Amino acid sequence: MTLLPILSFLINFLKGHFTSAGWKPKVDFDYQPYPGTDGVFEINLDGFTLCKDAPHKDAAIKWLTMVSSVEAETAFCPIKGAIPPRLDAPTDMYDDISKDILKAFRDPSTKIVEGAFSGPPEAWLDVYGGVISKFIESLDIEQGIKDYTNGYRKVFGK
Repeated sequence: MTLLPILSFLINFLKGHFTSAGWKPKVDFDYQPYPGTDGVFEINLDGFTLCKDAPHKDAAIKWLTMVSSVEAETAFCPIKGAIPPRLDAPTDMYDDISKDILKAFRDPSTKIVEGAFSGPPEAWLDVYGGVISKFIESLDIEQGIKDYTNGYRKVFGK
């Protein structure tokens, strides 16, 4: 079994890529939550807006209604490798990795926190993007942790 340490915000994109390449979840790849994060779930959501003076407002509202529906999430999330944020979406079509993640997400005792791109300072986005790119190229876990820690301290001084 190949265990890939996948950073939480990337799991959706990588998982979708891996499964589209024919890799089998929990056979060819797996995931590992951040150490010490039991009971915490980092959420990253796609966001769509409606401009105030949209020229085709009715069509835009129909599209926004459709993409936020159970049907759209049920069709899109498994392909992307994501889980549905809607609690009324069916889950029977998901693989074992997604079912593990869904269980954590839907546990009432789990604390939901905003993800890395949910409003941090611009300086952090620049540093974080560089750290992630370097990690994906090297897959050096120890260096990735050091780079993340150093980048965080550089931006936030902690």
